[in-house]
Amino acid sequence: MVEGCRGTEPRVFVFAREKGGLINTMSPILFEYGPFRIGVYGVMLAVGLLCASWVLKREFRRRGLDPSLSDRIAFVAVIGGIVGSKIFHVFEYPHAFVADPFGTIFSSVGWAWYGGLLGVAATVLLWLRRYN
Repeated sequence: MVEGCRGTEPRVFVFAREKGGLINTMSPILFEYGPFRIGVYGVMLAVGLLCASWVLKREFRRRGLDPSLSDRIAFVAVIGGIVGSKIFHVFEYPHAFVADPFGTIFSSVGWAWYGGLLGVAATVLLWLRRYN
């Protein structure tokens, strides 16, 4: 801690202010109780999914389409995002997959957003093509 005219604050903030920059200091853990953790990114992902599902259902109703179809599309998108992000992680880090396939696939890391985006796009397009 550095004491100064602005009170006691961590050295990183003093350094950043002196250099005129900003530093992202957000904690990735929102809540932790023993081994149980809730991460900020997971919560934001869930909020985004719920908002997107709500908007999609509203749009289906506005266009006179079956709103239950939007729930199926959202479910397919979630599965595609999970699978796509993990597959992309395996392609990015094949050495980790070769060393421990089960651990790589079922670990808490390796959620590449771009892999998830590709997975969502591919699965939703395939699903829409099949059930059009």
